[in-house]
Amino acid sequence: MTKSLFSRVILLLPLFLISIQSYASNKLKVLVDNFNLTYNEPTRLQQVLSDSSIYLPKESAPLTIKLYRDDSDYLDKLKEQVITQLDKLKSINDGLGDIKPLITMIEELHYQTRVLNTLDIDLVRLDIKNNPLLEGKFELVAAKRPMKVSVVGLVTEPVDVLHSPFTEVSDYLKQTKISEGGSNSFAWIIFPDGKVKKNGFAYWNNEHTTVPPGSTIFIGFDDDNESLIKLEQAITTLLISKKG
Repeated sequence: MTKSLFSRVILLLPLFLISIQSYASNKLKVLVDNFNLTYNEPTRLQQVLSDSSIYLPKESAPLTIKLYRDDSDYLDKLKEQVITQLDKLKSINDGLGDIKPLITMIEELHYQTRVLNTLDIDLVRLDIKNNPLLEGKFELVAAKRPMKVSVVGLVTEPVDVLHSPFTEVSDYLKQTKISEGGSNSFAWIIFPDGKVKKNGFAYWNNEHTTVPPGSTIFIGFDDDNESLIKLEQAITTLLISKKG
């Protein structure tokens, strides 16, 4: 693949930095399992987690809980931009192989702004930096304890692979095949807590990273073009923010 093919595509997709910002409202509402917690003033995360605990499944753990702000405008626009850029890349370069599964996945997922803050109440209680004031509308979601690792992106078939302790990126990738134009050296790991790492997995750069259950491995492009890297970052932002 040559970089000149991609120079015709201008990507203006800034990586979305999700943060906890103030809303104009002087109330806080948190939806927890179809029950609304309502507060008359901005409230610390520690209090919200404590009040929410009785409505969450008993098997819930910080790894299984996600907190979303009731806002998706930015992500909806980002989704449109990503799909537009992928369509353009597909039309100008046959060497990318079939990227339709990636486009379909992005189209079908639902996105909502995710609060990237630890939800371990012990860590929240011990450090004020982990215990912000919340204001506005939120939703606390407790999923089932994850048992699988998802492999998506430029692969012939997206797969959900049963998690196995100490299994690395390269092992999970053996369950599918990297598409033409997909990277054979690097993958993006989206961890359950929303953190992201670009990870080498080839024989010459294998970082031997253990992938926890609930993670997503995203295979990007076999090209270090700056525009493509920005596109990959935009896609990881969407994957972080997928609802559920």
